[in-house]
Amino acid sequence: MPDTLEQNQTIYPAKMSALRQLGVRLIDRGIPTDIQVGDPDDLRRARIILSFTLILIILALVTGFYITWILPESERPKILISLTIAAMATFTIPLIFKYFFSLALAANLVLVAGFVVTLVIYTLSGGITGPLLHWCALFPVMAALMGCRRSAWLWAGISVTTIVFFAMADAAGFKFVDAIEFSQLEGPELWLQRFINVFSWTMILLAAVLLFEDHKNLQTSQLAAKNIELRTQIEQRFQAEQRSQYLAHYDQLTGLPNRRLFLEQLSAAIDQAPRINRTIALLFLDLDRFKEVNDTHGHDQGDQLLKQVAERLHSCVRLSDRVSHGSVSGLGNIARLGGDEFTIMLMGIRKHRDAAVVAQRILDSLNRPFIVDGLEVLIGTSIGISVLSEENRGAEDLVRNADLAMYKAKSAGKHNFKFHEESMNTDIVLRNTMTDALRSALDANELKLHYQPIIDTKTHVITGVEGLVRWMPEGREPVPTETLIQIAEESGLIIQLGEWVINEACRQFRDWQGIRINPPRIAINVSTEQFKRVDVAELVAASLKKHNLEAKHLEIEITEGAMMADESRTLLALEKLCAMGVSISLDDFGTGFSSLSYVNRFPIDTLKVDRSFISCVEYEKGSRAIATAVIALAHQLNLKVVGEGVENGAQEKFLFDNDCHEMQGYFYSKPLSPEEISSILVRGKL
Repeated sequence: MPDTLEQNQTIYPAKMSALRQLGVRLIDRGIPTDIQVGDPDDLRRARIILSFTLILIILALVTGFYITWILPESERPKILISLTIAAMATFTIPLIFKYFFSLALAANLVLVAGFVVTLVIYTLSGGITGPLLHWCALFPVMAALMGCRRSAWLWAGISVTTIVFFAMADAAGFKFVDAIEFSQLEGPELWLQRFINVFSWTMILLAAVLLFEDHKNLQTSQLAAKNIELRTQIEQRFQAEQRSQYLAHYDQLTGLPNRRLFLEQLSAAIDQAPRINRTIALLFLDLDRFKEVNDTHGHDQGDQLLKQVAERLHSCVRLSDRVSHGSVSGLGNIARLGGDEFTIMLMGIRKHRDAAVVAQRILDSLNRPFIVDGLEVLIGTSIGISVLSEENRGAEDLVRNADLAMYKAKSAGKHNFKFHEESMNTDIVLRNTMTDALRSALDANELKLHYQPIIDTKTHVITGVEGLVRWMPEGREPVPTETLIQIAEESGLIIQLGEWVINEACRQFRDWQGIRINPPRIAINVSTEQFKRVDVAELVAASLKKHNLEAKHLEIEITEGAMMADESRTLLALEKLCAMGVSISLDDFGTGFSSLSYVNRFPIDTLKVDRSFISCVEYEKGSRAIATAVIALAHQLNLKVVGEGVENGAQEKFLFDNDCHEMQGYFYSKPLSPEEISSILVRGKL
């Protein structure tokens, strides 16, 4: 309930006109402060009483003027005595408010005053009249509105008695004063009498209407106030429950989930893993030199450091950053188990090496200096990794094994990561060795580009070559291209490798032109990561300019994955390439989403039918149907179509019969070194 004067005075603001608000303010001046700041129902009753009092004062003044104007002088004392009684009763009300604080007494006094004024007015008119019935009926209603429920019955009896008394007196011919025949009044007296009647009834009816409306508005306002109170209580309770839930599930310092919530999330992810055919990796982190920071700089600085660590962990595993060529479908949940221990759950990974990529990223990030209160602080971290398997089926098992692996990393010298399963550690060591070897090979220019010819299906004329990177370490077996690309993408070397391929292809084409070998075009593959991280168009333009090569001789092959990774960025890069005159080829079409909208929206010149369909056209109806559909689609879109991976005459015949424009594969030639393919290019035909 409202408990201030200002709150009480705004009970009806939306319902009240400016005139009524002014009236309420005037009436409130006669109401004691105790009532104004008390129960709103008492304030409403006080306003009704004073409003009716104000009307009675006006009526008394009008009646007094009426007496002096029309009534015979001999009759005036009787009427003046009655009006004096009414006036005294009326002006006593504020005193009752102030000293007795009795709304019931005040209400009944104002009704007495009103009753006296009513009798005076109607005895002047000569006795019982029709309006007297309405006036008398108004008193019990007024008593009820003023909150005097018991007095309402008393006033009902008084009103009935008065009506009966006046009726009997009128029937007996008895008059209290000399009767005035209003029908014989003329001139100003007649109009004055009419004015008094009209004014009196207008004021009374207006008061009644306003009082009923205020009563209705009060009920509405009280309900609204109660609703607001209930809503506030509900919101407060909801906020309290939310706060309680937050305190139960989140770390107050970093805002990260605590152990309880993290284990719930981990259990839910474990249940879901078989349905999405992915696995889960758990990283357990322990900061290496955090105790030294606490002991040296104090706990406040230690808390600041933990907050910064949490922020860096978020940047390392943000959802928008896919690792290992999109092999992680959702990176997630970081938690603080307590102290300087954190856990990270990697959901939806394909292989354990994806977890190693994230772990290495975290090591690199936390190895950078932290700034705490203007001081540079260096810490490190040790990470243990456990992967969901038949042996690790429960959330507690994953956490326990990751914790054990973390201690392995601590024992191995800190600032590194270890898997709980030794076989995985061996694989990661081998992968790290391969990464170092690839970095050295790039620096030493040990990689080579081999070239596979692309021929016209009908004439077997060579229409271009595709450059394919080869890594043949000295003294070791050649590294498969798929492994090479995977290592480059996981290690971040794909950018350097892609730049090398573009420059090497342009350089080789320029060398061929220098000895009068001029294949129509040279095609090179650009990975998804290159489109995401660098401006491929700018890189190609720089290489073409460096080797003084025309753009029409270069073709860029992309996959559907590259187009979908960052549509707007890739589309902008392809449009720049097309503007330069570089051709665009969509590689491995049919193996991904095969969205026709991409084929239509992106500036593509060539579709390449994937080798997985060509290899099965002899005996698999589905592959034959897909290959036929892709070729037909290319014809309808006026695109060139190339069949990849042709290995026998039956496949060649299929492509020929379906009017495939070009072919390539081991049936014609394997990828050859620049020296080996030069003699074939001189002939220009296979």
